[in-house]
Amino acid sequence: MLLSAAPADPFKLAVAKDWNALGKALDGKKVPPMKPETASYYTAARRMACEASQEAIAQKLASLGATGDLFCLAAAGKWDELTARVGTSAPMDDGPAQTEDISGIIERAIATDRASLVLTLATKLAPSRCGQSISSALNRKNVPLAKDLMKACPAAAKSIGSWLGLVCRSRTVDELRAWRDAGVDLNQPLDGSTCLHFAALRGDEAITRLLLEGGADVAAIARDAPAYSFPALPEALKSVAGYAVAGGSVGVVKALLEKGADFKPVLPIADRAYFFPGAALPRSTDSSIRKDPSLTRETERTRLRTILAMLHGEQPAVLVVGGGATREAAEQSLEAWKHIAPHVDTFFKVPAGFPRIVESDSIAGLKPGFHVVLLAAASEFELTPYLPIINALRTGCYVRPVSWKPEAPAPLMLTGEFDRHTTVSRKVKKSMLSVTALWTGGAFKFVGTLYDPTGKLVHVEAGEDDFGRCSDACTPLEFEEDGAGFSVGGVGEFPACTTPDVRESVLRVFVKGDQVVSKGSSKLISKGQCD
Repeated sequence: MLLSAAPADPFKLAVAKDWNALGKALDGKKVPPMKPETASYYTAARRMACEASQEAIAQKLASLGATGDLFCLAAAGKWDELTARVGTSAPMDDGPAQTEDISGIIERAIATDRASLVLTLATKLAPSRCGQSISSALNRKNVPLAKDLMKACPAAAKSIGSWLGLVCRSRTVDELRAWRDAGVDLNQPLDGSTCLHFAALRGDEAITRLLLEGGADVAAIARDAPAYSFPALPEALKSVAGYAVAGGSVGVVKALLEKGADFKPVLPIADRAYFFPGAALPRSTDSSIRKDPSLTRETERTRLRTILAMLHGEQPAVLVVGGGATREAAEQSLEAWKHIAPHVDTFFKVPAGFPRIVESDSIAGLKPGFHVVLLAAASEFELTPYLPIINALRTGCYVRPVSWKPEAPAPLMLTGEFDRHTTVSRKVKKSMLSVTALWTGGAFKFVGTLYDPTGKLVHVEAGEDDFGRCSDACTPLEFEEDGAGFSVGGVGEFPACTTPDVRESVLRVFVKGDQVVSKGSSKLISKGQCD
């Protein structure tokens, strides 16, 4: 019994550029007959053959009923014949326009400066197709042709602004300048945003400045934050300033500052993203947004630090954690520091050479006549956010602006990818109980300290716990006063096959006698399931 081979698929062979096999199949009539449901595939195969200069194959596909005559004339460079055909053709709706790939023809015609052909084609197209012609001309920076097309297609010209959103996401400054020169208002409201928002998020300084020169509103508020996230992102990120910080371009931030943009509402968000690396800034999920490639030259943290230095200022400062009127007093203070140092190391990488004792007279900005213990030296904005944590571990610490800088940068660095911190303090039996915790989602490390009324460290308790992944609204867990201390609790999910366990957990940190004690408890609310 003889088995015949399956018919060849012209479209698949054309996509694979296997012209030899396609030619043989056509000569041997080993392709299935063209049907209404396969007509578009045969036409697409013919267009690919014309584009690859496979004229014989294109003619054979045409004999089977494949269309695409106009595209093939353009691909072959037969412009005079194409112009004559277009001049006598009837108006085309979207069906024939798509079959002939009129958009591709117009792109070729614009690229070869055949304005009259483009105008003739455009007048025979539906308004949406004519709008594509205007857009193609502007993206080729051919402003005169774009203006002529706007006159030839007034209906399309009225709606050309609807194309601006995509242009703002992906085009260059020269292309956007062409849109402006053609009379398009670059600062018009888009679908819940503005072109300036997209320029800021792209990190494109050139486009940002072009828009600002045209009067773009630096106080504009977008409908959405730069990316969708749960829980919802802060409202402040919907501003142009918020988009700029998420975009990460120092030049864009500078340009907006020069025009009076208000970054104050965004600063807490940017600070948190810098100081707590686990709290990264949102990234756009819009694949059409083309980021400025120069932003890849620096890490996100480096760029963010430069932006924050611009917004906060680069005032040098030192973090003082002890000292005294004499060298001996400062050395005693440093010795006392060693009792808390292991717990500081739980959270921070202390810079090399610190803590160190210095004479306050040698650093302008410190009160003279003392010897002080420094834990770090950096810009004031880089030290201040960590002060509540340090003060919870050792009372009486402070950050002081100075004019001195160490030989090498000496900032504090967190030991892990924490996303936030909690610090609480209260008096218990005349002593001061403080609890500080650094969080990574529902997991955290904590240290509780107890200082007596004279400022002497009485006891330290350290540990860690995990409340799991939040199962509801992801509201941050916080410590609250509870008896002789504090407690924090919440409901979280823990991995368990296909459906997680759900547990209610509580941690209490409290004073018992002269000790800081921590106790955790957890109860199962629902058991996870396995398939």
